[in-house]
Amino acid sequence: MPDARAATNARERLLGQHAVREALRAGRRRLFRLVLDAELRGRDDVAEIERLAAGAALPVIGLPRPRFVELAGPEARSQGVLLEAGPLPASSL
Repeated sequence: MPDARAATNARERLLGQHAVREALRAGRRRLFRLVLDAELRGRDDVAEIERLAAGAALPVIGLPRPRFVELAGPEARSQGVLLEAGPLPASSL
C-alpha cells in the first residue's frame, strides 16, 4: 500500500511562465514554492505570476541567475520561473 505522506509530499517542477501561471490559476495542485531568477522580480511579464503566488500565500524566492540555472538545470527552458508543486490529482471519469 502506498505511503500517503509520500504522495502528499511528492513534488514536480513546472518551468516557464505559461505553465506556472496556468498552474497557479487552476489551483488544482498542492503548491510548495515559486522560484524566480532574481533579475525578473517586479518585471511586467512576471508580475501576474507574483500576484497569483501572493494570493495563494506561496513562498517566493528570488535567486541570483547562476543559482537559478543550477536549480532549474542548464538546458531547461524556464524563462526564469520555476514552480515546485504536487502532481495533478487523478480525475474521476
